[in-house]
Amino acid sequence: MLHEIGRITSAKSEFSDAMRVQERALVLYRELGDRNGEARVLSALGRLREMIEDYPASARFQEQALALYAGLDDDWGEARSLHDLGRVKCAVGEYAVGGEMLEQALNRCRELGDRLGEARSCGALGWHRHETGDHATALLLEEQALALFQELGQRHGEANACHALGVMHTAAGAHPEAAALLNRALALYTEIGDRRGVAQVLNVKGALLAISARPDEALAAYREALQIAMDVRSQGALEGIARCEAQADRAAALTNLRQAVAIYRRIGSTEAGAAEAWLEELEEPGP
Repeated sequence: MLHEIGRITSAKSEFSDAMRVQERALVLYRELGDRNGEARVLSALGRLREMIEDYPASARFQEQALALYAGLDDDWGEARSLHDLGRVKCAVGEYAVGGEMLEQALNRCRELGDRLGEARSCGALGWHRHETGDHATALLLEEQALALFQELGQRHGEANACHALGVMHTAAGAHPEAAALLNRALALYTEIGDRRGVAQVLNVKGALLAISARPDEALAAYREALQIAMDVRSQGALEGIARCEAQADRAAALTNLRQAVAIYRRIGSTEAGAAEAWLEELEEPGP
């Protein structure tokens, strides 16, 4: 029961409460010697840590879960853990290991007939391909994921796929297509009540508006994203705000960018390097 309460609380983006509930459930499962229950809670804690971008802690929980599922010969649980751990490895730049795990997860889900797991792994692998420069395969996999989520009536998965496709089309310069996908993702996340998802889409919309030479609207989107992100302990908007402010208010831009870099370093984000390089450039005295 505690594990299920934690899942529901997580879905509402109440991450601190969800973690407390899951941690209590973990103690109980361990006291009872219920290794399957322990593995499920470890997976849930890993996903919660990923949601607040605490990737080192997420990886530790997911590695423990994967080992338990393997010991229990639970193919479904092992496939889910491979997916979850693969995502975290990619988030910290371990693309070779993460990609291999995601491919294993996708193959196992297909063998098991787990269509929801297949959709999730397609989406995660699509993002991996996007991050590693294989944009054609990325779009193909993400579109497959979107079609599966829609067929299954899985609206949260549909929102995630629309969000990812919006990012990919933004990067490709297909701005009208990107805007439509991001608006769809924003509507779905709002309807579901996923405030973290709303913040993430607003970040991407801010970038798209900035590219489209609409800096005032971009700054408004970033500020709204930041307010939500601080509420749910997710990050990302600070750097966008700094980029919008850089021309008009260099001091404010530096303050926000330094905060963003500190957060990226703390969580081991792959975005740290680019943000640090831009910070060094911005800190240089002007002519």
